[in-house]
Formats: sequence, C-alpha cells, structure tokens
Amino acid sequence: MAPETHDLLALVAEVAIGTVALSGITMVIVMSRQEEGERQTGLVAAQLAMAFAVVVASILPKLLNIYGISEDQVWMISSGGYLAIIIHLQVMRLRRVSRFPKMSGRAAAIVVVPACSGFVLLAANLWLRADWPYLTQLLIAMATSMVLYLYFVLTVLSREQSAR
Repeated sequence: MAPETHDLLALVAEVAIGTVALSGITMVIVMSRQEEGERQTGLVAAQLAMAFAVVVASILPKLLNIYGISEDQVWMISSGGYLAIIIHLQVMRLRRVSRFPKMSGRAAAIVVVPACSGFVLLAANLWLRADWPYLTQLLIAMATSMVLYLYFVLTVLSREQSAR
C-alpha cells in the first residue's frame, strides 16, 4: 500500500473518531433537554452509525495490509466488507421491525447519497481493486456524516430560536 494511501486512511479514521466523539456528546446533551416528541433519534443514530462505519472502513485496509495480504486483495476484501456494512445499515434503517430509529424528510434523503455511491464505487472496486474508489467512498460518507451533524444542530437551533 502506498504511504500516501496509508496516511490518508489514518487521517480519515482520526477525523471520523473525532466526529463520533464530538457529535455523539453534543447530540446526547441536546436530546436530553428535549421533550419526547421533539427528539430526532433517527438522525442521531444515522449520523453516529455512518461515522462509526467510516472508522471501521478506514482501519480495515490497514489491518489487512499488516497481515501481508496483496494490495489487490486488500482493496477487494475491504470493498466487500465496507459494502456489507452499508447494506446492513440500510436494511436496518428500512426494516419496519428494526430497533433502528426511523428518519424522515431531508435527513432520510441525505442518508441515501452515501448508500448509492457505496453501491456503485465499492461494487465496481470488487473488480478494479484500486484505492481511489474506496477512498472516495470514505470521504463521501465522512462528509455526509458531518452534514447530518450540522443538519441536527441547525434544526435544534432553529427550534430554540422560534420558541423564544
């Protein structure tokens, strides 16, 4: 694995861990002050799940590389694993009997973006076996996670502003 790719994976993992920590604490504090009907648990769960998936997907290729797996196989296995995570999260989100909180409106539309790009990029990467589709998908998911966090904060702030 190229040193630049290794460094970028480490950077993405660190930023995603910071995002999980900051947004998780902020969202829990804000939600503890809200009434039951105002809580946006689906948005919080989606943001944290996406950021956690980015952390896992950033670490997976590095672990496979440590064990001496060839670079082609690293990207193929990592893409398959990351695609499995995306499919699992989407199934949990869409199932009616799932414990995963439901989302609606703009937040549900925002979550579709990394899922669609993941199906295209990661499925193609099962044959391409390159680093760029994988890294592109990581960056899309991380950006979407941050957008969900900002959407949550702006929604809460606008509700508090209108309540005054």
